[in-house]
Amino acid sequence: MIRSRGARVSRAVERLLERWGPRLAEIRLVVSDMDGTLLDRNGEVPPATQAAVSSLRSTGVEFTLVSGRPPYTMYPTAELLDLELPFISYNGGLIMGRDGRALDSRPLDPRRIEPLLRRAVDYGFEILVGTPEDEYTILESPWVIDRRKTGIYRHPQMNIEDMHHHVILKCEIIGYRPPFQTLPEGIAVLEAEMAPFVGDPGFVRYGNICCEIMGPGVSKATGLEHLLDLLGLTAREVLAIGDNTNDNDMLAAAGLGMAVQNASLGTIAAADYHLEGFFSDGVLEVLEALVALRS
Repeated sequence: MIRSRGARVSRAVERLLERWGPRLAEIRLVVSDMDGTLLDRNGEVPPATQAAVSSLRSTGVEFTLVSGRPPYTMYPTAELLDLELPFISYNGGLIMGRDGRALDSRPLDPRRIEPLLRRAVDYGFEILVGTPEDEYTILESPWVIDRRKTGIYRHPQMNIEDMHHHVILKCEIIGYRPPFQTLPEGIAVLEAEMAPFVGDPGFVRYGNICCEIMGPGVSKATGLEHLLDLLGLTAREVLAIGDNTNDNDMLAAAGLGMAVQNASLGTIAAADYHLEGFFSDGVLEVLEALVALRS
């Protein structure tokens, strides 16, 4: 059994150290998904997790963010945690430096997705289109209005024709709750239009709830690969944490992939270890284990 030196740790952390202690000692970077992982049920980073990130970085192990979100919604969390490294947005489609510069961009050809989007509009599904500057909505709806009220998302409106004048990094089609689920089959009604994307890592489908489309081959795993090239690190030196389908490739590609307790079954299967903590508590479990090893 590997025991930590210094402060007493929880039993969950002890079990993590027992299982992965030698490998955890090799980790130089932790990358974490945000929604459903780093953020708690209220969409916030709890003070304990904030403190643990700071403690981790003081030991020489770095931390950064990986998300399907647009970059402007990630900056507040990066600032809260005082992160210095670039972060990955749009599921690997864009790597942003903390100075606001795009360090790597993998665009999506609007012509590829236009037939699918036009069909999705016919059914009244929500459509979000991500660019380096913003995440646009195709349809003005009560759902979009409610999202704007949170103060997190801006969602200006864009016509499908306008896409050809922008750099497109991600498209999301959503159809899982009123008022915009017009058919009980959900996005299954778009099977024919989605068919050209099936099998590409740049296409992520969440059952009949929604789907995300990035550039060909783009995923959080490729985003992580490009980030590691920028930082001069190897995959073995990285620990990745996630909770859902778009994290699966990243967890498999990292030296260690860990799933929080609330993760989907597919994500648990893709991970090396299923953490005991839900949401941010799972991330805290990892951070405390890494700090304990270095105390």
